[in-house]
Amino acid sequence: MNFGNIDISNLVTPNAMYLFFAFVFLIHLAFAVGVFLSGTRIRKDGKETWIVSPLFWACDTFLIGPIFSFGYWFIHYSSMGSLRGKES
Repeated sequence: MNFGNIDISNLVTPNAMYLFFAFVFLIHLAFAVGVFLSGTRIRKDGKETWIVSPLFWACDTFLIGPIFSFGYWFIHYSSMGSLRGKES
């Protein structure tokens, strides 16, 4: 695509790609922070997260994304899953 002497075909695709990956990065980061804060709140309330620590849940959510955060929610907050109390 030419506008006068400026060829913008090389500018649109890389910039759009960078914007897309920045958006994906921010979405993954937001969900990971939410999962981490939720996990630490669960621990503060005297309960434990299932299987692993909140940091591990957050790191996996950051790598895998919002789909993994659904698994976290399902295990910890849905009526099908439940929170464990601290075993004394």
